[in-house]
Amino acid sequence: MKGYVFKGDRVVELVERDKPTVGPGQVLIRTKTSSICGTDLHVYRAPAATVGSRGVTISGHEPVGEVAEVGAGVAWPAVGDRVVGYHVAGCNVCKFCQLRRYKECPHNYSAPASDPQRIAMQENLDGSNGEYILLEAGLVLPLPDEFTWADGSVLVCNFGTAYGAVRNAFSFPGGTLAVWGLGPVGLNIVLVARAMGMRVIGMDVSAGRRGVAEAMGVEVVDGAQGSLTELLHSMTDGEGPDSIIDTTGVGSVHEILVPTVKRGGTVVLVGLGHNTSVGPVPQAVLRQVTIKGSWIFDIEDWQPMLEFVRSHELVDLMATVDKVVPIADFELAFEEADQALAGKIIFDWA
Repeated sequence: MKGYVFKGDRVVELVERDKPTVGPGQVLIRTKTSSICGTDLHVYRAPAATVGSRGVTISGHEPVGEVAEVGAGVAWPAVGDRVVGYHVAGCNVCKFCQLRRYKECPHNYSAPASDPQRIAMQENLDGSNGEYILLEAGLVLPLPDEFTWADGSVLVCNFGTAYGAVRNAFSFPGGTLAVWGLGPVGLNIVLVARAMGMRVIGMDVSAGRRGVAEAMGVEVVDGAQGSLTELLHSMTDGEGPDSIIDTTGVGSVHEILVPTVKRGGTVVLVGLGHNTSVGPVPQAVLRQVTIKGSWIFDIEDWQPMLEFVRSHELVDLMATVDKVVPIADFELAFEEADQALAGKIIFDWA
C-alpha cells in the first residue's frame, strides 16, 4: 500500500508498505478521503532533526473510508460498512479506554514523550494518509449513507472539534461568541454557533478567511489591528463577549483573552500552536473567568453531533472546504495550505 510520510522541513515522501495485518479486535479501513488539518501542518513544518518517529509513520489523523477487514471478536463494524476513525488513540487497557474515554487515557497524545506506552496517530500509529489504516474497533464510528466521504473528513476532526468547543463555551441562543482564528476549525465553530442562534464576532489576520466568515453572516475584525480588547468591548455594550474560543494558540492572543471576555464569561482554548499561558491570573480570579481546554469531541457525542447537522439547515459541512483534490496532488496541496490562505483541503483516494 502507498502512504505519505512527513520527513520534516516541509519535505514529503511517498512510501510503499505492506498492507497492515488485522489482529483480534481490530478493523482495517480502506481510505476514501483524508484531509489537511492544522495539526498536520505542525508536523509538516517541524525541523527534520525533531521529527523522530513521525518521519517513518504515515501522516494524517482524519480516517474516513470503507471497512475492508475485521479481526476476531469484532461484532461491529462489518466488511463494507462506511466509517470514520476517532483519532485520539489510547492504551486500550486502562479504566478510561474500557469506557471509550480515550481523551482521558494517561498514555494518549497528551502523555509526555518519555512515556514508553504513549500512543499517538502519525507518531507511532500510522495515520490516514495511506491506502489503508488499521484501528482498534473501539475507535471506529459509523458514517451514515446520507453523509458523503468528504462530509466525513469534516465531521471527524474540524467540525467535531468545533462542536465540542462551542459546547464547552456554555454558549446560548442570543449570546455573543468571539472566535479568534478563522481557519477550518474556526469557521466550523462559526457554523455551529450560528446554527445555535448566537451572535458571532470573528477575528483573523487573513483577509481571505475574514471574507469567508463574513459571507457566513459573521461580524469580522482584522486580527492584526491593535486595541482588540477595547474594540470588542465597544461592540458588546462595554461588557465583552459572553464567551471566547481561541483556535490560534498564539501567545499574543492568550495575553488578552481574560481582560477581553465578559465578567463571569468563559474562555475556551482549542489551538495548540505555542507553549504559552493565559492570564493574568489576578484578572481571571477577580473577573471570575472560566478557562477551559477543549480537545476534539467526546466519542459519545458522535450520534448527537450527526443529529445536530441533520436538524440545522444552516450547517453546510462543505462551506468551510476550499477544495477536494486527487491524492496525487498531496504535496502541492500542503504547499498551498502552508500559506494559511485557504479553507480545508480534502484528498480523494478514488
